[in-house]
Amino acid sequence: MSRSLNLLIFFLMISSTMFSQSIFLKKSFFSGYKYSTDSISYVDLDVDNLEEIMSNNEESLDLLNSYTTNSTVSKIFGYPGGFLIGWPLGGYLGSGGEWKDGYTTMLIVGGGLTLVSIIFESIADNKLEESVSKYNSTNSVISKVQFGLGYCKESKNFSIAIQSRL
Repeated sequence: MSRSLNLLIFFLMISSTMFSQSIFLKKSFFSGYKYSTDSISYVDLDVDNLEEIMSNNEESLDLLNSYTTNSTVSKIFGYPGGFLIGWPLGGYLGSGGEWKDGYTTMLIVGGGLTLVSIIFESIADNKLEESVSKYNSTNSVISKVQFGLGYCKESKNFSIAIQSRL
């Protein structure tokens, strides 16, 4: 019985370390991305922590840096775009419905900048997801090893099957 118990403990230890080598992403509309390494406790996205985790995978790190660049460019276009939309709308509502000459131009330019910002943010999101996917596919034990656990009633033994894919 102790041999079976030892094998079961070994299997549980292997499976718990197996899941800790993957990164899980969760996206929320209002709070952005959250990530986890254990799929239980998610924290807000911190690029420095992800860089540290992905430091041994150059391709994933390059994609993560591309995410950072595109996200920064998105913010550079997004803030002035939001200002150029908000200023004329605030002026219109604050003046009692008086539409001034420059408001239309500001709205059009602000809308264009906001559209460019949305495009860059979409590209950045794709780069982040691709980076995590690339990291998980190359460094994760999950994609390379499959475990199976069984029990035989006749001999009253547990069996463990391990299959490795290279």
